[in-house]
Amino acid sequence: MAEESSLIATQRILMFLLGVRHRENTRFARTKMWGCFRSVFRAIGNCLARLGLIDQKMDVFYLTIDEIFAFVDGRSVTNNLHGLVELRRAETEGYEKSLPPPERFMTRGACGPYWLFPSLVDDMNLLKQLEAEASSDPNVLTGTPCCPGVVEAAVRVVYSIDEARGLDDEILVTSRTDPGWVPLYPLCKGLLIERGSLLSHSAVVARELGLPTIVGISGGLMKRLKTGMKVRMDGGKGKVTIVRDGDAHEEDTQEPEES
Repeated sequence: MAEESSLIATQRILMFLLGVRHRENTRFARTKMWGCFRSVFRAIGNCLARLGLIDQKMDVFYLTIDEIFAFVDGRSVTNNLHGLVELRRAETEGYEKSLPPPERFMTRGACGPYWLFPSLVDDMNLLKQLEAEASSDPNVLTGTPCCPGVVEAAVRVVYSIDEARGLDDEILVTSRTDPGWVPLYPLCKGLLIERGSLLSHSAVVARELGLPTIVGISGGLMKRLKTGMKVRMDGGKGKVTIVRDGDAHEEDTQEPEES
């Protein structure tokens, strides 16, 4: 009986591992598909640029798929694709300059008006009280522990991957990451991310590399820390302590301006 139970358990484990392998293969295939899609739309953008309908081929990504296909089919509402691109470009620039929404918030009724009035979204912040309590000590920030390890070093605060050039044994601090940031991980001593959870891509890869990491840090991580500050991070407890801020310099990073 015991041998039969052990055999069943072993079979279940093998099935689980096989399922995980297939899941990762599916994710990889999906990623390859996105690359194929981008190649197709870049080719469409190149044709539109040659026709003088947009300035450059990459501008096609400011248009929706429905708008592109409608133009190709001859059923688009407008042929002024250049005007649509400029409208979306202005909206994108405004979005990049605006403050990020709260990590957890609740809306009532139509959601659209909330984005026109950021103060309304801030009033619906479900974690406002917790953030206020976390802000009681200006030298301590807390988040979700992802990979254990205690590190004390200077921080590099970046808003884009381009700002992380020259990273060398510093603690990388940013609001969010994507798979394109992975090559930077071996160059830093630790990772502090304002957004994310235990299952976010940055957290999973950091655990695989054994890189001390804390995500979902409340209390205004990107506002409190500046490049050059020395901090002590405890990846096992999810705690960040500012050790010294005298060497901080703000010119290295440009925080998005409030709109």
